[in-house]
Amino acid sequence: SAAHRQLDYWATTLAGVPDTPLPLPTDRPRPARPTFEGDATAVHLDAEFHTRLRTVTRAHDVTTFMLLHAVLAALLARRSGRSDIVVGTAVAGRSDPRLSALVGMFVGTVALRTPVDPAATVTDLLRRVRAADLGALAHADVPFEQVVERMAPHRDSAHHPLFQVMLTHRPGGAENPVPQLPGMHIRDTELGTPPALFDLSWEIVEDHTGDEAHGLDLRVVYATDLFDATTVETLLAEYVALLDAALATPGRPVGAAEVTPRTLREILAGTAVAHPRAIAVQAGSVAWTYAELDARAGRIASELVARGVGRGDLVAVAVPRGAYWPLAVWAVTRVGAAWVSVDVHQPPARSAAILGDSGATVGLTVPHAAPAGRSGRGAVEWIDMTGSYAGSPPPEPQQTVDDLAYVIYTSGTTGTPKGVTVPHRGITALVDVHRRRLGIFPGDRVLQAASTTFDAAVLELLGAHAHGGTLVIADDESFAGPALQRLLIESRVDHFCLTPTVLATLDPDTLPPATVMAGGETLHPALARRWSRHRLFNGYGPTELTVMVSCAGPLTDTPAKPAVGLPVPGTTGYVLDARLHPVSRGTVGELYVTGAGLARGYHRRTGLTATRFVADPFGKPGGRMYRTGDLVRVGATGEFEHVGRVDDQVQIHGIRTEPAEVDAVLLAAEDVDAAVTVAVPAADGNICLASYVQGRPDPDRLRRRLATHLPRHLRPATVTVVDALPLQPSGKVDRAALPAPDPSWSAANHVPPSGPTARTVAAVYAQHLGIPVGAVSADRGFFDLGGSSLGTVAVAGELSEALGRTVPVGWLFDARSVDELARRIDCDATATANPDPLAVLVPLGAGDPDVRPLFCVHPISGLAWCYAGLAAHLDGVPVYGLQAVGLDPIPGSISELAAHYVDRIRAVQPDGPYHLLGWSAGGTITHEIAVQLRAAGHRVALLALLDTFPAELVPDVPEPAYGESEIDTTGLPDALVARVRERADTAAVTVETALRQHVPGVHDGEIHLFTAESEHRGPAALAAAWNRHATDGVVEHPLPFAHSDLTTPDALRRIAPALMQHGQFHSNCHQFTPAGRSSSVIGTRETP
Repeated sequence: SAAHRQLDYWATTLAGVPDTPLPLPTDRPRPARPTFEGDATAVHLDAEFHTRLRTVTRAHDVTTFMLLHAVLAALLARRSGRSDIVVGTAVAGRSDPRLSALVGMFVGTVALRTPVDPAATVTDLLRRVRAADLGALAHADVPFEQVVERMAPHRDSAHHPLFQVMLTHRPGGAENPVPQLPGMHIRDTELGTPPALFDLSWEIVEDHTGDEAHGLDLRVVYATDLFDATTVETLLAEYVALLDAALATPGRPVGAAEVTPRTLREILAGTAVAHPRAIAVQAGSVAWTYAELDARAGRIASELVARGVGRGDLVAVAVPRGAYWPLAVWAVTRVGAAWVSVDVHQPPARSAAILGDSGATVGLTVPHAAPAGRSGRGAVEWIDMTGSYAGSPPPEPQQTVDDLAYVIYTSGTTGTPKGVTVPHRGITALVDVHRRRLGIFPGDRVLQAASTTFDAAVLELLGAHAHGGTLVIADDESFAGPALQRLLIESRVDHFCLTPTVLATLDPDTLPPATVMAGGETLHPALARRWSRHRLFNGYGPTELTVMVSCAGPLTDTPAKPAVGLPVPGTTGYVLDARLHPVSRGTVGELYVTGAGLARGYHRRTGLTATRFVADPFGKPGGRMYRTGDLVRVGATGEFEHVGRVDDQVQIHGIRTEPAEVDAVLLAAEDVDAAVTVAVPAADGNICLASYVQGRPDPDRLRRRLATHLPRHLRPATVTVVDALPLQPSGKVDRAALPAPDPSWSAANHVPPSGPTARTVAAVYAQHLGIPVGAVSADRGFFDLGGSSLGTVAVAGELSEALGRTVPVGWLFDARSVDELARRIDCDATATANPDPLAVLVPLGAGDPDVRPLFCVHPISGLAWCYAGLAAHLDGVPVYGLQAVGLDPIPGSISELAAHYVDRIRAVQPDGPYHLLGWSAGGTITHEIAVQLRAAGHRVALLALLDTFPAELVPDVPEPAYGESEIDTTGLPDALVARVRERADTAAVTVETALRQHVPGVHDGEIHLFTAESEHRGPAALAAAWNRHATDGVVEHPLPFAHSDLTTPDALRRIAPALMQHGQFHSNCHQFTPAGRSSSVIGTRETP
């Protein structure tokens, strides 16, 4: 029968339609049961636009509905990431002539299925849509309910079956008036807001008289369960833009049609306005809202303008991991400039090369982070972002999306890194990927773990800051393994992007459900299966195309090698042969990419730019495409599958690496005649570099050269010296004939490890690196021996297990040799002898044993934990806290209390010069300690007081108190918590009484007085009062903080440089015996 034939048609046409709803960029997760509450937004297209549309429909022999359907399918493919698009439409349901005069509701529904190939032209898509629509209308008599029953899709009350987007088109205007009845006046009206029976309903009314076009009215009804008005307005605007592009150039690829781009400044400013109170940045104890981040950025931007920075300039950014990198990006974009990040841990020579090539003359940094660069004319003028700047935010720059956004330096074959210059235009598409594919919503927490010198950091920053989310920044020790696992759990991270190598160090089963992006390396099927309970995506993209070219996922538990997906919106990929001809599906070819995200080229490298950015023969005249060098094929699903490289470039832990850059450094060394570097499997199963040199180089000199000129990821694990490199008949190096890497190259001038700890370190190094223990020289560091940054995670764990004590990952980065690491471990073991957090003398930071310590005296609570964050900023200076809570009974006078502390200080450091610090009430005690030390003939190199009032200025308070909520007892046993509170209460009363009775003496020297500028009632009076108690006067250091905030991380970061500048910690140092423990007293603020 006809009904059975039509059902068979639909069974064939709709076979394989996904059961899951179209993953559109919603503003909220889909509820289990829709409310069907809706709203609408609309736009009118004028007669001129309508005339152009009708011209194109006639030229392609399609109806207006077909053209509008084709553009909608292209839009939905772009926004959902699917190439299989199904939309519904309404049909009259009166094909039987017997129904023409019958009153009733006969409107039916059909599903229109359209495959969308981004590489196909609009003309090709119109052909497909025409065939699909005609076929559907010819089989529209069977009720939609029967089609659903025949297809038997998975039913879910949360969404409509088979399709979630409806498209309707009807004529309007004078030729299609509202039907009238005798004696009545009938007009269209809408009662309240329209209901939303679908996720989106596209309603189009066409007004024309004969062949004369009068315009189109487009209305989108949307489900308010899922969408905000602004999202749908943006979607409708994008639809109109796509429709306009299709009318203008129907021969262009569907995937090349552009969305309306925005600059990064516009994106960030919009987020700050929309989410002012949301947390924008979380880095350790630092948490800034969007309003705070925007205000800070505005003040720094005003300083940039004062230094002459403006639109189009390049600003260097040199900061360690933390909150100041996103702050720098926000500040730079505020003035219309672009940034270039410089790794503060890379060799100075490489930093100098990048700064010199970039031409940046102004930079943003924090204390002790700015790299050495050019001197004299053209030197970088560094701005300390921790400083206080009071300027007004600069006016908005007259910026366009074609202006430069940032420059990222990647490995170069000539031995010099090359800067990829990326404009703003492609950033909008990247933001769309976050929302549309990854489902990032306001309030989501996004990890920032990538190095800021790589474009993955841009992906992470935009993932949070383009959507009102929180950027959770990993510190230097939390980039992999257990430390990263803890951070992901404790910080409740919802989205993270990591290399497969890092993913392999984590346990996905103990992590809460998250959206995970793997990228930078090949994702192996076994690892993909381990992570399949999470929303796992596999991304691909070179820096030259604004971070991402394609994305596959969410991936399922499949034995196949994961593909790298379809091109993201605004991007087109071509798989071509050597003659730039497209290859057939399944055939391997080189991937060329183009689109809105295409970089300008390489900074100051016009020749290289012309080689890699070539003319696009498939696009509009003058268009360019980037030659990726990656070999891919298009699989059965239409997705790209990565096969390999056409050159020697490799990815090491997600970092694009040119072995030729290593060769260039080696060839410049003395006694090296020839060199080649190749990628080989490492002992830990990852990839590392192995170099081969022809000649007679000195191993130590060659090692120093590599460390001076190359960052860690580019240093070869081995250097094998050969008499002659094997050659092919063509004269090229025969890589297949190279001998096995020689792991003993570091054994020249071997120094045996001394002591049991050093021998254990050497043994663990050897086991991890797969080299003989005899090849581990005591004067070599982990990276000198061929270790990788990711390997430090495993090695730190193995050392901790072997030695029975915690060895932080950061120590492997800091230690320049086996012996140095062993000494630090042994020093820390000595420091754990007194773990009591209420001891009189408590270590707050283990430093270099050859550096003089800083002694910090408690405020009124008697606890010195508040200084714990200071050690991180003092360049190896050991920090000790002096605590009244450890004394029982607590002496009743300041002089007696100071005398106790002098004894404790001299037990650690028998002779001066001494360095002393005290906050608030502790400053008075510190001053008395200095007086007593000088009276005994000892020298005091530094006496620093943090906002301390001398006795005559101490205000009267009814009852001494400290900020109880500010004492962090997290992790302490209940009994110890009670003891802390009891002892702090006793100390507060005793110290307050002693202060009021104390008459300060005169210190033979100067006082460094740090004052809380933001709330101080009389800094001049305070300095004058202390001036009477110091023979050499008072040096004032105003700070933009409140009194109670002077030991917060931001304040300590400001105080530390001044202490280093005025102290004598490193000069003519003696060795002293450290004592105590640091790990049990970290992370406390208190209000005295």
